Amino acid sequence: MGISPVILGVKEETDPALAEALNKAGFTVAWESLGQLGAIRRFFQEQKVAKVVMAGKVGKEVVLTGIEMDADLKTVLAGLQAKHNDAILLALAEYFAKHGIEVEKQTVVLSHLLPGKGCLTGRVPTAREEADIRFGYRTAKEVAALNIGQSVVVKNGMVLAVEAMEGTDATILRGGQLAGGGAVVVKVANPRQDLRFDIPVIGPSTVAAVIQSRAAVLAFEAAAAFLLEKEATIARAKAENISLVAVADDFPN
Repeated sequence: MGISPVILGVKEETDPALAEALNKAGFTVAWESLGQLGAIRRFFQEQKVAKVVMAGKVGKEVVLTGIEMDADLKTVLAGLQAKHNDAILLALAEYFAKHGIEVEKQTVVLSHLLPGKGCLTGRVPTAREEADIRFGYRTAKEVAALNIGQSVVVKNGMVLAVEAMEGTDATILRGGQLAGGGAVVVKVANPRQDLRFDIPVIGPSTVAAVIQSRAAVLAFEAAAAFLLEKEATIARAKAENISLVAVADDFPN
């Protein structure tokens, strides 16, 4: 795309090997704690950064477990009535905007990670599983609209697990324990999804959790969820006879 990015890795989350690889590739890489928001902003300003794309996950538990926060981050968090993911991310976007740095939509650079709709593996869902996908889709959309989580685990029209702060993989394992095998996992975007951040992600670790839980189907939104390591993820699902399904926005209809 003709873009030469500079990269800032969050110490609490980023794999050090990634920073090492980026350095070897000739990129400018900085390394900073999430709590040092002012230092992060100053790095971008020093590098004359006008736009930022957020990539990867920063778990909210990092904020809850006592990281050292500078005055900038304390001020941002103090101004929030609710501290769900979207509220925190919106506040950070507003903070950067005040300093002349725009948070760009992730899809601008990651559109190739959005798969087309349909079953991506050999085994298509059975009639019962398809009914559970429809039910799970509607349920997950309502949960996501409340900013609780993006995923649900269902079986035979019953909700077995709803994602909260623990994340998708842990939710799948919890639901799988109750299902005793054959569950359907559905992951969706917030109906008011902000494409700058918190876009749902499916990847090898998701499929690994589905396999461990002995679930039968992993369904997600075709136009609103990133599929990471596509070939490896699909191949693993196929090998385990799991239906990996990208559903369209009009799927419940």
